[in-house]
Amino acid sequence: MALDRHAFETQESWDSALKNFLVAALRYYDTGASDDQINAVFSAGYRLTRYRYWRDDLIPGLSWQFWNSKGVLPVLLSFKLGRPVASRLSSSYEILAAALNRGRNGKHPLRRIFLLAWQAYLPLATHNQAATVARFMDYLDCDEEYDRQYDAFITIIFPELRHVFRQSS
Repeated sequence: MALDRHAFETQESWDSALKNFLVAALRYYDTGASDDQINAVFSAGYRLTRYRYWRDDLIPGLSWQFWNSKGVLPVLLSFKLGRPVASRLSSSYEILAAALNRGRNGKHPLRRIFLLAWQAYLPLATHNQAATVARFMDYLDCDEEYDRQYDAFITIIFPELRHVFRQSS
């Protein structure tokens, strides 16, 4: 994928630029992760780097691993919107269950992100699912090393998660 390296207009506000990134990502997911939408997401993300609010600790949020259709962002959007995003699963609960199993060699470095986001958004769940999620929350008490590289970006694009992420530090 090649993009021309030209300066973007930064007439819009930082908040508008963040919203545009999320809108571009959601359009990408809702079109089935179509190739013609990849550049729009990448451009919207890259545009963020042109603002004075941009910091180096936000860079991981622009990575393909974060925003691709199997990344962290569609899981978080599924919880926020209360519907599956970029997934063939039928509910936010199923997305959480699948996301908690991501990892290798018995390590699940992203569990913290997914559980904290679930806790903040509380998507609809049946009584049995809610009981299972309560057990999932015990993972937060485990002595596991969690990946925190996306924390800064997540708390910028989802400001409602800031308090939850700060409390877990």
